[in-house]
Amino acid sequence: MSHKALKWALKRRVVPPHRALLLIHLAGMSNDSGEVNASQDRIAKASGVSRRAVIDHLNALVDDGLVIRQAHYRKNGRRAVNTYFLGYSNLFKYIQQHQKEVEAQELAEANHAL
Repeated sequence: MSHKALKWALKRRVVPPHRALLLIHLAGMSNDSGEVNASQDRIAKASGVSRRAVIDHLNALVDDGLVIRQAHYRKNGRRAVNTYFLGYSNLFKYIQQHQKEVEAQELAEANHAL
């Protein structure tokens, strides 16, 4: 558990309340780098909401720019547990910057192909 992550999560203005609670639970599950490796089922159990609600709230937190989700896959191609990065961490900022660079490169390549 990262106290820095909890402090950050408690300062966020997130609505509805269940979404705010989910962010606080993610913060409680995070390491000092703001990284969370937990299944959606584990997050649901910890926060007391359904798995479907966890998926919806995580999608909203990603859309709101508070969390980045990194998908992982097994060798057989099946999904594995995602990694979530909380918005306060240096890793979050690095990943955001990298995503912007990749998007810009893809756009440039698409424009060049035209």
